[in-house]
Amino acid sequence: MSIKTFEKLLKFISKNYEICLPSDVKENVIKKQLILTFDDGFEDFYYNAFPLLKKHNIPAVLNVVVNCIKTDYQIWTQQLNDTLDAYAKESKGFEIQIGEDTFEYNINIENAEKLALEIFKKLLSLTTEKRELIVFKLEEEAPTKINRTKMMNTKQLKEVSDAGILIGSHSLSHPNLKIEDNQSEFLKQELSESKTQLEKILNKPVEVFAFPNGMYSELGLELAKEAGYKYLLLVDNDIAEFKHKKELKVLDRILIYSNNHYKNIFRINNFHNKIRRWLK
Repeated sequence: MSIKTFEKLLKFISKNYEICLPSDVKENVIKKQLILTFDDGFEDFYYNAFPLLKKHNIPAVLNVVVNCIKTDYQIWTQQLNDTLDAYAKESKGFEIQIGEDTFEYNINIENAEKLALEIFKKLLSLTTEKRELIVFKLEEEAPTKINRTKMMNTKQLKEVSDAGILIGSHSLSHPNLKIEDNQSEFLKQELSESKTQLEKILNKPVEVFAFPNGMYSELGLELAKEAGYKYLLLVDNDIAEFKHKKELKVLDRILIYSNNHYKNIFRINNFHNKIRRWLK
C-alpha cells in the first residue's frame, strides 16, 4: 500500500482502537484492543513505516528473519516475487514443473499479483530443497535484471528496538515449519537459534515468535514453548485454533495489504467481530 494509505490507516486504528503490545492485552476493556505487527524485516519498514509509527506514537511488533538481518540472505517468498516481477515487466511466459505436473504461465504487470499468489500456494507445500530448485531455475532464466528487495541491517534493527518497537523472531530462514515437522532438530534450530541470535543483537529478551506464513504444528508450538517464547503469532487461520495456555498465548492475525482504505477497515472490523462471536 502507499504511504498515504498507510498513514490514513494508522489514524483510523488510533481513533477506534487501543493499539497495544501482546503483554498489554487485557480482559473487559472499554476500548477494543489491537496489536499491529510487521513481518520479515524489509528495509521499507525502516524508511516508510517506522517514521509514521513514531510520528503518531503507535506501538508495534516487528518480526524479523534473522539470516536476512545478519547477511544478504533473501527469503524465498520475496525471492519469488522479485523474480516474477522481472518476468512481468517483459510480459515473458514461463513454466514450472512440480513432480510430474507442468504449469504454464503468461505473466504481465496486470496479472502479476494474482499469479504470484497462485504460484506461492503451489510452492508452499514443497520441501525447502524442491522449492529452492524451482525458484533458482526461474532466476536463471529471467528475461531481465532482477531487482532485489532490501532487508534491514543490525544497526537499523537496534535503532527501531531502542525507539520502542518490540522485536520478535520470524525464524532463521523463513521455511515452512509445518512441512519440516518431522525434523525436530531443524525446528529447534529455527526457533531457538533465531531467538538466541536476536537477543545477542538487541541485548534484551525476545518473547514473540511469528510462524512463517502462519504454518505451524503441535510440535512447533511445544518447541516454541521450550525455547522460551511467550507469544506465538499465526496468519489467517481458524479462530478455533486459538490456544490459551498458562505459559503461552497463540494469537491469530489478518493481513492488511490493500491500497483501498475502506477494504482495510472492513477486514479489521470483520475480523474483530469474528473473534467476539467465537469468544461468546
